[in-house]
Amino acid sequence: MYMFLLRSIYSLLLSLSLVGTALAAPINQILAVVNDDPITSAELDKRLSQIKQNQTVLPPEAILKEQVLTYLIGQKVQLQRAEQLGIYVTPAQLSLALQEVARERDMSESEFVAYLERANLTEEDFKKQVEEELILSRLYQKDVTAKINVTEKEIEQFLTSPEGQRQAGIQYRVRHALFALPADPSSDQLEQAQQTADRFLEALQNGASFEQLAQQYSDAQDALQGGDLGWRRSNELPSLFAQNVQKLSPGEATQLLRNSSGFHLVYLEGIRQASAHQSDQRHFRHILVKDDALYPESAILQQLSLYKSQVLEEGRAFADLAKQYSEDITTAYVGGDMGWVSLSELPDTFKPLFDTLEPGQISEPIRSPFGWHLVQRVNESDQTVDHEQLRAQARRYLQRQKFEERLEEYQQRLIAEAFIIRQEG
Repeated sequence: MYMFLLRSIYSLLLSLSLVGTALAAPINQILAVVNDDPITSAELDKRLSQIKQNQTVLPPEAILKEQVLTYLIGQKVQLQRAEQLGIYVTPAQLSLALQEVARERDMSESEFVAYLERANLTEEDFKKQVEEELILSRLYQKDVTAKINVTEKEIEQFLTSPEGQRQAGIQYRVRHALFALPADPSSDQLEQAQQTADRFLEALQNGASFEQLAQQYSDAQDALQGGDLGWRRSNELPSLFAQNVQKLSPGEATQLLRNSSGFHLVYLEGIRQASAHQSDQRHFRHILVKDDALYPESAILQQLSLYKSQVLEEGRAFADLAKQYSEDITTAYVGGDMGWVSLSELPDTFKPLFDTLEPGQISEPIRSPFGWHLVQRVNESDQTVDHEQLRAQARRYLQRQKFEERLEEYQQRLIAEAFIIRQEG
């Protein structure tokens, strides 16, 4: 009874916001309510303006608005979950992230202001978006990555499998589309999803672009990017995708695939041979100490300096310290091993440090949006036959694969469990 009354009240609010548009100048109407938080037309318009600035190929306006509203609903649900868990970003972390964004965009101050104006954004809007991206990254670490377990048996099976032996070579450029289903779909919901997928496949077979079709039909969070997963080795893809994409030739799509999130279509855009280690790659370990409002910066720097002296003066292994003290849950268990890092993909503030470190050398503490890092370049000459390193690499690949699978399930579950009222039409 309570839920019925609550739904009726929210429906009334939505209808009143529509009546207002007929009686007065355009207002900031409510388009959806997620739990107790509204999503307004102003929020939608700002995202639309930003997308139009960044992307040239877009679906029709009505479909684009539906896709953006779906994205905003999914984002709102996840941010609410982060708030429940007490996840936040400090002003210092946000400031550092904004500096990185500015460097990556390579814009002068006047160019950046003009970009924001074209995208209908204020500086505060932009700061909020960057802050929310950082919060979501931490949410995924806490709610998804931290709950992933890769067993020793899985590692052994992977290392001896043909896929494990191939993984260092072939990369696939993959796109996908999701036709979402609830946990226990009705026959009508199954039929509707099937019909949508059939329309997608028919259009694809008639020469339509998978990218544009994904923007138009997909329920995935990356729909606006055309379902682009980028270049991935097979073991970096969800297992459902990997076992099917290896059977495709470029330009081909799978048949309809099914898992707990719904129906999927996977499209192979290209294949390439990746060199094992490119010339700009280095191998690093790191120790992360996160910012803490109750723990002053001077204490963190002192702590990291102590770790460095323990390695250099007392002969302790950097990997052992990382296992014991690093707060990066994705690498601590493998001694802080970051694997082979491409310098060209690093933030500008990190490039000089990572490029000048000699094998075995340890950096001074360096700050990122996630906290303070102590970085050691691994002595590559010591790795010729390093079984533990192979196992660590296999663990990371399997963890990444499980993360890709579970992130989508996690996002869909949060949406399914939320109380959502969405304006129709």
